[in-house]
Amino acid sequence: MRTLLLTLLGVASVSAQTSAWNYVPPDTTSITAMEWRKVLDSPYREAIRQEVPPATLQLLGGINFIEGIDRVVVAGSGPSALLILSGKFDLGSLKEMAEADGGNVKTYRNTQLLVSPEVGAETQIALVNESLILIGNVEVLTAAIDHAGGPRRPVRSGAADLWLYSKSPSPEITSFEFGLTMKDGLQLEANMQTISNDYAQRLTENAHLHQLGAEQNGTSVRIGAHLDRAQLERGVGKWRESLEQLRPPEVVMAEKQEEPKGPLKVRIIGLDEGPREILLLPK
Repeated sequence: MRTLLLTLLGVASVSAQTSAWNYVPPDTTSITAMEWRKVLDSPYREAIRQEVPPATLQLLGGINFIEGIDRVVVAGSGPSALLILSGKFDLGSLKEMAEADGGNVKTYRNTQLLVSPEVGAETQIALVNESLILIGNVEVLTAAIDHAGGPRRPVRSGAADLWLYSKSPSPEITSFEFGLTMKDGLQLEANMQTISNDYAQRLTENAHLHQLGAEQNGTSVRIGAHLDRAQLERGVGKWRESLEQLRPPEVVMAEKQEEPKGPLKVRIIGLDEGPREILLLPK
C-alpha cells in the first residue's frame, strides 16, 4: 500500500510566491536540479539521466505516479533527502489517493495533515499549493516548511537543464558544481572551488591537457565545453565523473634513505695488480 502524508497548507498569497529554493536546507551537502518535463521530452534524456548520481536516480524513480511535474530539486541523500516538485498538480486527486490508503487528517501549526496509518512510514508528501509539492520524511518536511519563509531565494541552477552541487567532494575541492544545458547538443559548465591558488592552477592546466576550456580566478576554476552527439555517445555517463577525476595527481615524495651506520666496502676491479678492496668510513 502506498503510504502518503499529505500536508495541506493554507492557500495564502505569500505561500504562492515562495520559491521552491526556499525549501532547500541551508546546510545541505548535495543538490540535484532537473527540468523534468523538458529533459524527458528531449533526445538527450538518456545522456542526461546517466549523469545523475545513482542514489538520486533511485529517489526520482518513486515520483512517476505524480502527474504534472515540470521541475525537480533533490536536496541531500538517503533518509534525509528532500524532493521539491514544481509544476501544476491536481491536489484533490492526490488527497483522494492518500485517503484511499487509510490516511488520517490531523493539524500541525494551522496545517492540515493526512497521516499514514503505518507507523514509521518513510514516504510522506506535503502539498504546499497547486504548483509545489514536497516529499520526504516528517522531520525533513516540517524543517523545510519552518525555514521556507522570508524573501524569495534565487534559482541556484541558473538556466541549466541538469545541475548538480556537491560540498567537499575531495580534500582539495571545497565545492563542485556541474551543469548541462541543451543547446545544439549539450553545453557543459563546471565550477570548482579549491583549497589554494596553486592547486587551482594545476587543475586548470590539467583541464587544458584534456582540451577543455578552463579559466582560473584565484582558488576558483571554471570549465566549459560544447558536446556534440558523437562526444555524447563516447562519453555518456562519464562527463561528471571525468571532471571530478581531473584533479592533479598527488606528488609522492621519495622516501629518505637511511645513511649507512658502518663502513662501506668498495671493490675495484680491472687494476694491473688485480682486484682491490677499500673501506669508506661513514660521515
